[in-house]
Amino acid sequence: MYFEPMLFEGSECRDGGLKENNPLQVAIIEAKTIWGTEVPFDTVISIGTGYTNRPQSNAPEVTSQHWLKALFEAFIENMNGEAAWRKFKATTDPILMGRVCRLNVRLDDGEEPALDDVGRITQMETLAANYRFQRMSPTDGFAPVSGRVSNDLLEVLAARIRASQYFFEPRCINDHEDVTVVEGWICCRFLPYDSQFKQLIRKTSAFRVKESTIIPDLASDKQLRLDVQIQQQTSQDSAPLRIDVKFEHDYFVSISGFPMTLKVSKPLRFCIHSTNLILSHPFSRL
Repeated sequence: MYFEPMLFEGSECRDGGLKENNPLQVAIIEAKTIWGTEVPFDTVISIGTGYTNRPQSNAPEVTSQHWLKALFEAFIENMNGEAAWRKFKATTDPILMGRVCRLNVRLDDGEEPALDDVGRITQMETLAANYRFQRMSPTDGFAPVSGRVSNDLLEVLAARIRASQYFFEPRCINDHEDVTVVEGWICCRFLPYDSQFKQLIRKTSAFRVKESTIIPDLASDKQLRLDVQIQQQTSQDSAPLRIDVKFEHDYFVSISGFPMTLKVSKPLRFCIHSTNLILSHPFSRL
């Protein structure tokens, strides 16, 4: 509809919006198919094109016939990305929902712009440029942020994406009576020769492992491998376990794969129950 069809390996591919105008659920399924159903998500972002309380009601004149008008209205409903979002919210696991957010500008009251209403483009662009998304996030132990969190959702999302570039690489897991001790390193997906690595290091002020704050001496020319030790009561293996990072803000943000619950069995292994940035690398090495 918006893009010309193209041939790929002998098959004709058409605009996916004709069937899945909001492909959020498709993206979740594809990510799990590629990386496995147990791989956690850090951040999932759904971006809409604006919404109102009322969809466009008048079909073009070509659909004056009753059956064709009904067909057009069904097509418009199928294009309703906000309805797909509401359905996703109602059927998705609460922990995963804590990692999912929707960015969609509420348009001025009235009907949704018609598909060919190019006269409203400038107005919609101005509204989107000045729109402020309010943060809505869970406040339990699995919340990806903690502390005096900003209400500016875009700021918080930027911090969460930045934090997802850090991950934990375990070295050993030891079970001492009723305490499990996990030793490993906090690492970074970027390497020292990456310009992004230097920018990330400059913005990083501290890490927090459970309740202990670590203020490391980070070098922008050396690969990051920060030694950490995590202790957890075996009886509390279902409680959220946190490794967070602090940037220039007053709040901490979870690194990739955290918060999680840690369950240790014989043979020793990690079982992750948390919520990977769908546009980033999977939480690997664990």
